[in-house]
Amino acid sequence: MASTIKVDKIEGSTGSTVTVPTGQSLVVTDGIGIASLPTITVAKGGTNTTSYTTGDTVYASGATAISKLGIGTARQGLQTNSGATAPEWVDSPQSLMTAAGDVLYASGANTLAKLAKGSDDDVLTLASGVPSWAASAGGGKLLQVVQVTKTDTTSTTAASFEDLTGMSLAITPTAASSKILIMGLFNFGVSGEVALRFQFDVDSGGYNTIDEFTGDANSTSPRGVSGCNHGQILAVSPMFLHSPTYTLTDVITYKAQWGKFNHSNTAYLNRQYANTGTADYPVMATTLVLMEIGA
Repeated sequence: MASTIKVDKIEGSTGSTVTVPTGQSLVVTDGIGIASLPTITVAKGGTNTTSYTTGDTVYASGATAISKLGIGTARQGLQTNSGATAPEWVDSPQSLMTAAGDVLYASGANTLAKLAKGSDDDVLTLASGVPSWAASAGGGKLLQVVQVTKTDTTSTTAASFEDLTGMSLAITPTAASSKILIMGLFNFGVSGEVALRFQFDVDSGGYNTIDEFTGDANSTSPRGVSGCNHGQILAVSPMFLHSPTYTLTDVITYKAQWGKFNHSNTAYLNRQYANTGTADYPVMATTLVLMEIGA
């Protein structure tokens, strides 16, 4: 028959231990305050820890030891430490990349770091072994090439400079302070003795004729191409590095121009004076090329 014993305190007869007989159990239903309960050791299946912070991670720090790792910062990742003895929080790629254009690199063995984006047109380089952004060294980069070719013939009797039909070419620089390399192959013929002259005109933003291709009618400047007679083709290959003044929105147009100046005969492009279009007198081709060279 069950019975109830009401006591204020139970003590062991020889100390603080009260022994429950083998095969019996002591059941406590309620009434025991938490503060009066002992911390349960790891050996008894506990954590030996009395409190936690939100996000704490509990791990075994030894055969009979439990430790806790506090929560990391936003987007960090959990990994094993360098000694492979415990977990730790480390920066993840997502936690490091905080702005558009960031670049991820190793700042040391097994260590991630970020390099913020540079300025437009910067190049990625190394400084003391670490990636960094720097202005482009320049030095004659070829940025773009445009070309026009004329395969038909034309002629002039003009006594002053006029545009050479079909030999106009526009270019829009893509970088500040670029230069324009002018190259070409022009095939001239004449109907007799002609002091043929040739030049480039720059038609954009108030630009004038390129100084290096100007001179009077008797000049020996680069524009003078006299010396051709009626049975010959005079091939002229101009090459000049021009330094125009412009903004990046400017369209710069280069126009080839020609004229005779001091004779009444006719000048031709892409043909001799005599017959044309036969094996003996073929029609030639003339080409103008503009190259943007980075400063």
